Amino acid sequence: MHEATVGHLLRGEGDDQEILLGKRNSHFCHGMWNGAGGKMKPDEKPLVGLRREIKEEWNARIDVKSARHFASVDFYHPYPNGEHRLDWRVHFYQVTSWTGKLRIIEGFSEFRWFKLNDMPYREMNIDNRMWIPIAHDGLAAGKVFKGEVFYGDSQMKSFDRISFQLVPV
Repeated sequence: MHEATVGHLLRGEGDDQEILLGKRNSHFCHGMWNGAGGKMKPDEKPLVGLRREIKEEWNARIDVKSARHFASVDFYHPYPNGEHRLDWRVHFYQVTSWTGKLRIIEGFSEFRWFKLNDMPYREMNIDNRMWIPIAHDGLAAGKVFKGEVFYGDSQMKSFDRISFQLVPV
């Protein structure tokens, strides 16, 4: 199993709150909107990995005190024998404070601010529209999303099921 972090940089408040997403140009999630992030190094803590990945991909130095863990999701992929195996555990964070001029360094063809309540779910991984709104709302209520996604195919174009719970922070 691999572990990764993803950061959702946020600005504004209430109905005007926006999220920064990038369109991936790498083999993983190619052409899909996503937050900055990636695979953690061996023995790396999630916040350390998050800080490193956002700096590497978008040139931003995050204030880790502003990073709020809002979800951990286990992603299971199907194998030829019909089994689903846990391949990735991803830790998601909302980040509201950073320094540096935002620019793409690697992994993305473009990035753009979207209203948090109007994200481009049709151009994101198919499971995102099912759990991301619940997870963001859960954090506002003082809860963290813990979930599992079982993909139906190796290209992540379908899923067999999603299960989750919201647990107190």
